[in-house]
Amino acid sequence: MIKKRWILLAMVVVVVGAVLAVPFLINVNVYRGVIEGQLNKAINRKVTLNDLRLSLFPVALESKDVHIRDDPSFRKDDFVTIESFRLHLEFRSLLRRQIRVTSLEMIAPVVWLARNSHGEWNFSTLGKAEVTPQSPMAASVGTGLTPVDVNSFNISNLSLKNGRVAILDQARSEEAGSYDVLELTARDISARSAFPFSLTVSDTKGKEPVHLEGEAGPLNLNNMANSPAKGTIEAKTLHAGKIETERMRGQFNLSQGILKLDPLDFDMYSGHESGAMTVNLLQARHSVELNSHLNKIDINQFLSSISSSKNMFFGLLNGDLTLRMSVENGAQALRALVGKAGLELQDGRLAHVSLGQQVALLAKLADVNFPEGETPITKMTGHFEIADNWAQTNDLQIEIPDLSLWCRGGFNFESEMKFDVLATFSPRASQKIQSQNPIGGLLSALLLNQNNQAMVPFQVTGMFQHPHFKLDTQRLLSMKTGKTSGPSNIENTIQSIQDLFKKKK
Repeated sequence: MIKKRWILLAMVVVVVGAVLAVPFLINVNVYRGVIEGQLNKAINRKVTLNDLRLSLFPVALESKDVHIRDDPSFRKDDFVTIESFRLHLEFRSLLRRQIRVTSLEMIAPVVWLARNSHGEWNFSTLGKAEVTPQSPMAASVGTGLTPVDVNSFNISNLSLKNGRVAILDQARSEEAGSYDVLELTARDISARSAFPFSLTVSDTKGKEPVHLEGEAGPLNLNNMANSPAKGTIEAKTLHAGKIETERMRGQFNLSQGILKLDPLDFDMYSGHESGAMTVNLLQARHSVELNSHLNKIDINQFLSSISSSKNMFFGLLNGDLTLRMSVENGAQALRALVGKAGLELQDGRLAHVSLGQQVALLAKLADVNFPEGETPITKMTGHFEIADNWAQTNDLQIEIPDLSLWCRGGFNFESEMKFDVLATFSPRASQKIQSQNPIGGLLSALLLNQNNQAMVPFQVTGMFQHPHFKLDTQRLLSMKTGKTSGPSNIENTIQSIQDLFKKKK
């Protein structure tokens, strides 16, 4: 009995020793050319494997410092470099002296995604091979290659860890973006059906990662860039150009190079934005369409992030946006905006500018007291047409204490502005002005509406930081002569109103 046990133990030791010795006895590098050839055909790229090794637990081929060349029509350089590359093999096929890859594992890959001047991506030609194998990435060792049908291409598992993606824009000959790929997993990758995947990425600034989960495919082997995908997207923090968003979540659908995010919700500058976005990824210039609703966005934080208007406007912004842009350079996104906006601001203020100081005497007569160095805004509403780096409006209305402003004009994203303004005093302030009447002929020159409210037209030009106010004499004269009979000496009267816009010592 004891003898049988020793024999059994000896057999186990021999078997285990033989198994452990297999990787050292089999020089898998003799098959490197065969495997490289099959990988070349499967992905339509030149693959270089270095120092192949065989492991048995699990059965896999390992290679260090792997290089996959790019499509030469895009770049004569690497498309992917991989620090460690593992091909998991089907054991039964290995016993038949065949190599059949069941899954791929990549450690620390670096991928260069390049886009040419026509908007075409280098990964679009992946898998676009003329001659293909008989079964997915299978090679008959020692008997030559066997034709394979790429439509049967299938990998049970794909894993990518600690990678990096660099996006190159050949139209600008520079790196357009860089992302650290933390993790990518996919199962049952196929050219015939959709397969599940999970992707987590973050930018090189170390911000919170973006997580996508859903299903992709079937793979379009004629143009990989047109392969579909759909699922959910989430991000704690995300940068879109100069704009930073938080707690983004939504649904995405990618089809024929068109990415749709609908619905899409995120927090931004102490407020919230919801809506939908469409991005055309195949155009030479990315085309982006955005439809969104703004809810209590901090306007100072928003303007400070996208323009030079810092600490100028304060308040919470609500409204609806319909915007389009098509740009080569993300830094030029604001200049390329086209669309419409309906906005409302409540309980705000304009810092560094006191409208009361601009009409100092008139405000004094109306007994209107403005805080020194700023203008409080009770409410502001308006609709804007956005194009050619300008936001134009014909119905901007600003309510401040005892004064309503109707504005026509616009501003650009470099803080330049040009507005025609009609200021209307409240009934209380208008009565106060009329009761004072300290300047001869002044009241007869002031415009009065049907409610007997005093009105003054003026123009505002220059920069938001240093606006220039000027009485609109031509408009005043036109409105006076068109509505009522003017005084005998209208020029002198207008001059007296102009004096109201001069700074008082």
